[in-house]
Amino acid sequence: MAENGWLLAENDAIRFAVPAEAVSEMVSGAEITDLPFSGEHVSGIFIHAGKAVPVYLDAEAGFGRPSGDLVLLDLKGELLALPVRKIAGFSGPADVEDAGGTPIGPCRGTIRVREKNIAAVRMEDLYKRAGFI
Repeated sequence: MAENGWLLAENDAIRFAVPAEAVSEMVSGAEITDLPFSGEHVSGIFIHAGKAVPVYLDAEAGFGRPSGDLVLLDLKGELLALPVRKIAGFSGPADVEDAGGTPIGPCRGTIRVREKNIAAVRMEDLYKRAGFI
């Protein structure tokens, strides 16, 4: 099934895409507070509109220590910040193709953009790894 569109971004060693309908906004220069006992895939929180928002961390999968630039995601009213180094743009609808092999972190397959395969983040897996589900 094709998503309606994708936000394309980079972080550490990975280029990835998240479903555009899950993107609430992009935040630059966020002040992140460390939470050393928050779990394996949450590095800290930042305060946004009066709410504490967890920041995702998965160095093995290419989502390393946040630099302060974040994509704020919303899945069923639950906010989660995904660190980014660079926003590459948006892509139109695309089907997720099975990449074969072992999935990398929350990425479950690829989408094809300008003749390149980009890792596709599966929102449910991302939120599960962050401890929401």
